[in-house]
Amino acid sequence: MTITKNTQTASPFLTIVCCQHGNEPFGKDIFNLFASQIHEFPGLQLILANEEALAIDKRGVEGDLNRSFPGNQNGNHEARLAYHILPLLQSSRYVLDVHTSVSSCGFLVPIIAKQNASTESIINLLDESNIVLVKPPLADTSLIGNVEGGLSLEFQKTLADERALQTTMNLVRGLYAKTKRPPQDREVFVVTGILPKELLLPPDAKDFTFIPEHNLYPVLLKEASYMGNQGLMATEKYNVHI
Repeated sequence: MTITKNTQTASPFLTIVCCQHGNEPFGKDIFNLFASQIHEFPGLQLILANEEALAIDKRGVEGDLNRSFPGNQNGNHEARLAYHILPLLQSSRYVLDVHTSVSSCGFLVPIIAKQNASTESIINLLDESNIVLVKPPLADTSLIGNVEGGLSLEFQKTLADERALQTTMNLVRGLYAKTKRPPQDREVFVVTGILPKELLLPPDAKDFTFIPEHNLYPVLLKEASYMGNQGLMATEKYNVHI
């Protein structure tokens, strides 16, 4: 784990966590971009989380870091990392958790575990109309489920390029400037579990599109072999104006 900080404030204003998963190297591009400009952002903290997994291009070394919080100092590699990462986040007003997805989810899916003033401030600065809210118990072991102002930026892997870097930079600059854009209508999809690989979905199943025979909305839909599941399962949605 590598930590880079701008210590012009007593506690972090914003923490960006990169590369929880070692097979999502775009996070290192985000880390490098902000590390090169960290003097511009008082209270910015950067965490390159799972460097060992990044070095071997695997999701994890012994487990899934984003399923290992709040961590265990006597656990496996990822559990120990989670144990050491979480205290670094507790005083940060905002936490951005950078990921890429192999699903055809579009450019970006914002994911939260708590809808509150901090996460709504982040959402307000994004263009996306579909928001994912992950509920317990799935959220309990995730990074964003263990902080108050956490949001995961889930970029589509093939689109994680200069546009994604600029989107993240614009978001961070907006948070520092306390920018508030005109609210827009959005749909929040409430995720309560995973889509098991055994569940037979229709061939035309799409992200955020209701499947009446199963009474669910697929989210981050993937091949059934991916991590033993087909993505996430939302069982309800509601409208917000953020």
